[in-house]
Amino acid sequence: MVKVQQEGDVVDLILEQHKQIRQLFSRVVHTEGEERARTFEELTHLLEIHEQAEERVVHPVTKDVARGVAEARVHEEDEAKKMLKQLKKMGPDADGFDDLFQQLKHAVDEHATQEQREEFPKLREKCDEDQLREMAEKFRKVQATGDGRRKR
Repeated sequence: MVKVQQEGDVVDLILEQHKQIRQLFSRVVHTEGEERARTFEELTHLLEIHEQAEERVVHPVTKDVARGVAEARVHEEDEAKKMLKQLKKMGPDADGFDDLFQQLKHAVDEHATQEQREEFPKLREKCDEDQLREMAEKFRKVQATGDGRRKR
């Protein structure tokens, strides 16, 4: 199961989860059968709770300091969710899974890169250490409870 980091600020927490997500993508590519299905399920779960927590905790703060940046990240997440939903319907052994999976991997990698270039510097610039640590705690709480309803 996914291990969630317990220290540091929200940016550190997200960066650590980005590493975990990349590792899971690689494991899905390099495994087969039941192991591949379990790994894909683990990846799906982490992607879902990760994006839920970003939507509830990170993007509202980013919108206050850089609305366009937050809106771009939300759009990227929405596109990735569509691909993920389709992949879940297909299953990892289906024809066409590998091609769509690679598209999702590319989209998630690009999303993470843009967060690291645009969103995280703004958060670190505008929020003090206590705020960032508090956001990390809220992020973990959303992930633990699955309370990821999108606020619009």
